[in-house]
Amino acid sequence: MRYTGRFTLFLLIIITSITQMVLAERLVPLAIIFSCVYASLGWYIGYLYDKYHFLTFKDPLTKVYNRRYGDKMIPRMLTNAQRSHTALAILTLDIDNFKCVNDTHGHEYGDMVLKELCHIIIGNVRKKDILIRWGGDEFLVVCPNADRDFLNKIIQQINADMDKFMLESENNIRLSTGIALYPQDGQTIEQLLAVSDENMYDEKLSSKPTPQR
Repeated sequence: MRYTGRFTLFLLIIITSITQMVLAERLVPLAIIFSCVYASLGWYIGYLYDKYHFLTFKDPLTKVYNRRYGDKMIPRMLTNAQRSHTALAILTLDIDNFKCVNDTHGHEYGDMVLKELCHIIIGNVRKKDILIRWGGDEFLVVCPNADRDFLNKIIQQINADMDKFMLESENNIRLSTGIALYPQDGQTIEQLLAVSDENMYDEKLSSKPTPQR
C-alpha cells in the first residue's frame, strides 16, 4: 500500500491525542491544536517513509518493481510453489539492439519505449504476476501457477501490442523472450534464470519469435 506509513503514523498520533484528552476529562483548545500539529507531522514523516519504501523497491523510470525487490520476492514465490506443489514460471523479455534505439532516437525516446513496454506487459498479465525491471532493457515476469501455453499466449499478445505501438511510432523494435518453468526446467532460482536467459538468447539469434517448448 502506497500510503501505509502515512496512515499508520497519522492514526497513531490521533488515537494517542484523543486518549490523552479523554483521560484528562476535558478538551483543552491548546491540546487540540497540538494534536493537529502532531497529526500533520506524523503524516509528513509517514510520507517520507512511503517515499523511501517506494524508491527502495520500485524502478524510478518505469515505476515497476526493481531487481532488489525481485531478489527478495522470487525466492519466496519459489518456496511457496515448492510447498504447494504448483508451477512457477519465469518469463524474460529483452529489447533487441536497444542501444541503437537510444543512439538513433535519443534517450528520451528510449525511456518512452521502456515505459510503454511496461504498460503493455502489465496489461497482459494477471494481478498476481510480478513485473520486474531486471536491468537496463531486460525485464522479468514471475508467474505463479502458470504453464508454458499460458506464457506463450502472453508473449503473443505482448508482441502484437508492441507491433501496434511501433506502427504508430513508425519504428521497428523487436523483443526477445525466454521461458523457464519450475519444476521442469530447474529446482533453484539460479537454474530457472539461466534457462530463461538461454531461451531468450536463442530466440534473439533466430529471425522471429516462435512458441517455446
